[in-house]
Amino acid sequence: MSRPTPGKWLAIAGGVVMVAAVVAGLSLLGSPAHQRAVRLDSQRVSNLRTLSTYVGLELERKKALPASLAAMGVGQNVSTDPVTGVRYRYEVIGTSAFRLCATFDAASENDGRARHAVEGWAHAAGPQCFTRHGGSDQEIDNADP
Repeated sequence: MSRPTPGKWLAIAGGVVMVAAVVAGLSLLGSPAHQRAVRLDSQRVSNLRTLSTYVGLELERKKALPASLAAMGVGQNVSTDPVTGVRYRYEVIGTSAFRLCATFDAASENDGRARHAVEGWAHAAGPQCFTRHGGSDQEIDNADP
């Protein structure tokens, strides 16, 4: 049996380095399925923030909260879940307080890139509600649905 040549050792070492890089990348970033879940949840948070702004503008303009998301005439691309197409839940809970609810695929991560995790839109996986007051983006209460 012949000894491996330096070229073979180099090829083996290169293969080991490539496998280690793939494993490190997956451990840092998560699987492609997890990354998709995070991206979709980011879209959900963006939709809820937009809806919160619209509700605040309606309150300012009409001096009352809208009875429903449909009453505001908000487009379906903002008022529905990007995967299921189900309308986000909106509830009036006071004269200027309301709740917006969505179902998230993953818990929010505070990795420095996701601003919503530190701006009052952090969430667990599963159904999550956010209570707001008027046009404020500040959270009153982060309650279970």
